[in-house]
Amino acid sequence: MNRSLVTRKNRIALMFGVALGAVAASQPAFAQDAAAEEAAPAEETTPAASDIVVTGSRIRSVTPFNSPDPIAVLDPEVAKKEGRTDLASTLQGSSIAAGSTQVTSALSSNFVTNGGPGAQTIDLRGLGANRTLVLLNGRRAGPAGTRGGVSSFDLNVLPLSIVSDIQILKTGASSVYGSDAVAGVVNIFTKSKLDGLTLDLNASVPFDSGGENFRISGAWGKTFDRGHILIAGDYTKVQELARGDRSYLACPEANIFDESGNRADLIDPRTGQPHCEDLRWGHVWTYIYTYRNPANPTGPRLRFENLRLDGPGGPNTGIQTTPGSVQLLQFQYPSGAGGGTLGIPAYGAPAFPGDFGAPEGWFPTGYNAASMAVQNAYHPFVEQSTIIPETDLYTAYAEGAFEISSAVEVFGEFLFNRRETYQNGWRQFWNFGFTGDVYGYGTGFGTLWADGFTGLNFLSPTGITDLADNSQTVDYYRGVAGVRGEISSKGNWTYDIHGQYSRSIGRYRSQQILQDAYDTGYFQTASCVGTVTPISGKQCIDIPWTDPYFLRGELTQAQADFLTDWEEGKTLYTQKTAEAILAGELLTLPGGPLAVAFGASIREDKINDTPGEITLAANAWGASASGITAGKSLTSEAFAEVNVPVLSDLPFIEELNLSGAARVTNVKATSASDGQTDQDNEWQLDLQDRLELDGHRLAPLPRQLRHVLPRSSAVRAVPRRRNQLRPAKPDRSLRCMGGEPCCWCDFADPSR
Repeated sequence: MNRSLVTRKNRIALMFGVALGAVAASQPAFAQDAAAEEAAPAEETTPAASDIVVTGSRIRSVTPFNSPDPIAVLDPEVAKKEGRTDLASTLQGSSIAAGSTQVTSALSSNFVTNGGPGAQTIDLRGLGANRTLVLLNGRRAGPAGTRGGVSSFDLNVLPLSIVSDIQILKTGASSVYGSDAVAGVVNIFTKSKLDGLTLDLNASVPFDSGGENFRISGAWGKTFDRGHILIAGDYTKVQELARGDRSYLACPEANIFDESGNRADLIDPRTGQPHCEDLRWGHVWTYIYTYRNPANPTGPRLRFENLRLDGPGGPNTGIQTTPGSVQLLQFQYPSGAGGGTLGIPAYGAPAFPGDFGAPEGWFPTGYNAASMAVQNAYHPFVEQSTIIPETDLYTAYAEGAFEISSAVEVFGEFLFNRRETYQNGWRQFWNFGFTGDVYGYGTGFGTLWADGFTGLNFLSPTGITDLADNSQTVDYYRGVAGVRGEISSKGNWTYDIHGQYSRSIGRYRSQQILQDAYDTGYFQTASCVGTVTPISGKQCIDIPWTDPYFLRGELTQAQADFLTDWEEGKTLYTQKTAEAILAGELLTLPGGPLAVAFGASIREDKINDTPGEITLAANAWGASASGITAGKSLTSEAFAEVNVPVLSDLPFIEELNLSGAARVTNVKATSASDGQTDQDNEWQLDLQDRLELDGHRLAPLPRQLRHVLPRSSAVRAVPRRRNQLRPAKPDRSLRCMGGEPCCWCDFADPSR
């Protein structure tokens, strides 16, 4: 069976759910009617019309039916029937989000994204998650995540079980909410005024193992004459989905077809299946030496040909295995990963000084179809790598309101969420050196770990390891407290004053290959035993870089402890917001009441990301060094809206309104890294009518991170594995062929 095809069985998921409603009612009811003797079910009270909040406007008279902006409403109950059991899949799978690349836990775990691995965000109109504003009950919700790119609300922090509905504003609303609402607004409303207790159990279990989702949640609420209270909790467990759990995620095939439409992929003789085309592993990359003719120093570079098989005419008369600049040598493993009798010929014994020779078991690959079909390009470590990370989510939520008088109501919210995620990873790693005996004279001049390899060649053994895991723990707190009410019934004047505080504490751990441990093997000519690495402080051991089993990922515990280590970084992000809004009707026009809303807000965003000690010390091989990302921004804003009813109840015109919004913003940002302070001023003005005529002036992008990133970071130039590597360290002590000083750069593309 073709493993690249997705079987129908893989696509079908078994989902089941159990809901236990009205486990306990708010109070017993006694009546002569027998039906009334049953416990009253838990139910959510429908809000009054005056309590309805419309996303995109703070004017009370604006409803979903007369709003100048298109608003879509998502019902969580409908989403559950569709098999969507979490907030992220509900939003990201909606038709409104279609066409935009959404950051899922699978995507963030395998690529570099804002919020770090495991984060999930919403992106409208393809402009990025940090240009889509997420509100919680009409108020800002601070970002959460890890590393220095925290800028968006993480959908993991809020379970779908406590969501009552979701309003999505499908147009930009920068003048109403600020420049981070350029792409649109997602307003998530939580349940309130619940009477009784509800429990929900849900499980989503695919037929093939991996990616199982289990959830248990409960909520209790009480509504009384002058207020209400609601307390809810949720626990979610997501099992890891590894790459090998699905055949269509496993072995990547070339999918080559001939002119007749038949598959023409290379067939791996070890499996009888099309050859897997992933990253190569377990090879010794062998580079050919090029030099200039002293008699023609400006002429083309000449090749020192020593990578030819023996043939009928004797040594070095067979196939030229390296028409380019590099040859991949592979080991004949008797069993295990890459094992099997392959029958690919090896190089013969060296026939002249500088001729190439390799220990028994090594053979060249990639010079014809047969040798290409056996190249090791898919390791069991790959199948163990994470697609969807193992995730545990713990959530506690409380919400309530109390009416002190007819004009004063106090309200508050509290949300806590902990996210624990773990990703299994793998990676290539390689080193550089000469052969163990460059000229084959038996002098031993060469690289320590290349014993048995001879010839005037440059070697780069490339191994594979599964010591590349990551984990994250993010604690998110959010609290809201405020007061609201009606100032005067004449003109329906209302006010809302509230403050919001959110805090995200993210801890992230990762396994790193230590640069100073790696450096001990870089063109190593003598044993390092007895020395100590300069940064990590480890007792040095000699790493056998050309040991085929070491390259297959079978490191001893001592080798693993010397080469790798765990590090932990911490990201702290806090957001404080205070906002006051006044809304009402100024006067009555022929078309209806002229309504206005205006207010002011002040917001402080603060970030402090401290990477692990290995990264701070620039001691992570194959990764960039990073400094501390720290700073804060203070945003002060004033805003106003107006809704003018121009015409109503006329032939062909039921209602024609002119709406406008304006916002003035001042941003002051300070980088703790260098003490630099920047200040920006913005203004926005929107005019709209029912025909959706608008004059948006799009504001600059959100500035949470623009002023706080380190001014520079050190990036160690460790290239991706490719066919043309050109290290640039001359060794003047070695004279190469032609009398020139030998340079690492001589082992390069001859066309250079």
